[in-house]
Amino acid sequence: ITVAGFIGLNKSAAATMTGCYNKGYVGSTPVSNNANQLIRIAGFVAHSTVNGTKLDNCSNTGTIMLENSHTILRNWTGGAFGYCRAVVISGCTFNAEVARGTVSGGKIGALIGQDETAGGVVEKNRIAGKVDDTVLTADNFLSYIVGLKNGSYTTSLAESNNSFLTE
Repeated sequence: ITVAGFIGLNKSAAATMTGCYNKGYVGSTPVSNNANQLIRIAGFVAHSTVNGTKLDNCSNTGTIMLENSHTILRNWTGGAFGYCRAVVISGCTFNAEVARGTVSGGKIGALIGQDETAGGVVEKNRIAGKVDDTVLTADNFLSYIVGLKNGSYTTSLAESNNSFLTE
């Protein structure tokens, strides 16, 4: 299952999205309790298998939601990307709820559920909202930007001029 505001599955070439705005609800409610289902949900790109997809000066205020009470271990949910490889997110604004309901397992982040490779850049973004039941604040938002990073970013998220939206 791949559900996104713009691109569900990208397997061919790195996309560049500039000035895009998602304000709608993006979600899925799986009906079976298959723990090994692959579910990716995001405001912009649900699943990208290519390195270097870019978001520049984009905005998401829509709710991103995986709704059900099943055990689904392989779900990735994010305000921008569900599952990706070395993405670039720069100058974007995120003020949305990103949630998995009562699903156990998987990865979730305000911007990225899971980034699989090294070399991503997440910089100069303004972030607020909620991740699952946690309201993001100036003190905790950096902890919730990426659910899981298998690789490293070019700079640490704390040094990349990402800021809390109300600052």
